[in-house]
Amino acid sequence: MIIALEGIDGSGKGTQTVETANLLRSRGFKVETLAFPTYNRGLFAQEVQSYLNGAYGNLNSIPPKLIALLYAGNRLEMKEEIIEKSTASDFLIIDRYVYSNAAHQGVKLNGRNERGEFVRWLEQLEFSIYGLPRADLNILLDITPLASFENVAKKDPRDYTTSSHDLHESNSEYLYDVSRLYHDIAVSGKWPIIRVTEGRKMRPVDDITLEILSYIFDH
Repeated sequence: MIIALEGIDGSGKGTQTVETANLLRSRGFKVETLAFPTYNRGLFAQEVQSYLNGAYGNLNSIPPKLIALLYAGNRLEMKEEIIEKSTASDFLIIDRYVYSNAAHQGVKLNGRNERGEFVRWLEQLEFSIYGLPRADLNILLDITPLASFENVAKKDPRDYTTSSHDLHESNSEYLYDVSRLYHDIAVSGKWPIIRVTEGRKMRPVDDITLEILSYIFDH
């Protein structure tokens, strides 16, 4: 079973990937994990890193389909590993997968129709042409852009950027739009949506993990 944890930056995807995997392992399951982009692994991932560090200009300098091709290319580079890990384990938990690409690049287009067409184009590219396996369960970790911005500022230094906030994380208006599109995609796909905050405070990590687990076993 492939489980994709989606959500804007700072929503706890990385933490919940680790915690959910550990809890499943404690119950006797074999679990593998992946996170995208795979920084420092692969030609396309290096270009994504350059993009997020502003090497190609601001958010709207490049057509969204071209940037989407970089992210999709990174997953194509990792396709063999995705398939190997998913077939050799009970669960493969992925921190960001195809629909992260859809949400982050789709918001650069105007209107619901254009964004919907972009999502369908990306599904055809990644699932049909590249042959990536679909996630059996997508879960949206829902957080406000303000809480997201604050959480990102608390992160340890990351090896793909020297800045506290990368190109996506530094634009609160952009994060708000991404959050809305993520929500639309989740509702359309009938995904579980887990609110990770209570007011402006993050919910306890263990509570969120148990909620994720409940959706896994109900799926």
